[in-house]
Amino acid sequence: MPKKKLNIRIAETAVEIAENKDDDARWAELSTIMCWRAVVKCAYFAGAMSEKKCDQVLPSFSGEKPESFKLFVDPLKDSLAYDPATMKAVPPGSFLAFVYENEGKPRVIHAMVSVGDGWAAGTKNSCIGIGNDAGWEFLNLAKELEWMPEQQGFNAVRPGQSGVRFVQIRYRKIKKI
Repeated sequence: MPKKKLNIRIAETAVEIAENKDDDARWAELSTIMCWRAVVKCAYFAGAMSEKKCDQVLPSFSGEKPESFKLFVDPLKDSLAYDPATMKAVPPGSFLAFVYENEGKPRVIHAMVSVGDGWAAGTKNSCIGIGNDAGWEFLNLAKELEWMPEQQGFNAVRPGQSGVRFVQIRYRKIKKI
């Protein structure tokens, strides 16, 4: 049997961990760390990098420094998912960066991994207006986000709150690192 493509292995690993939270120690690990670190660890669990490389990469991430994510995604230049159709077209195994502009400066506020057909997995998802405060889970972003296609993003205001918190999603398929 031929070996599965890395991006498919990453997506399948993300779903497997979410579906087996009661029996999978990886679920507890991914659920307790920052969202972008959890996406990198998921890629590691799928074989995208060595443990040594994973340990080197993780400390460099900072939401206030978008350039720190460039190994996985360029939060300013990579492809945009801006409505249900473009979200459904994001390849499985892609790193999703959720970018919010604050006082003219872009900031990565969240990260997830695409699992295909508009779905994504991650932890601490409530910051994008859907999902839970903690716990690795997969969500139907194409269906559940409050899309603003004219502005090429979505409103990430949490349920029960009013106003607009405009966020864009940038993505890139995760490759062997």
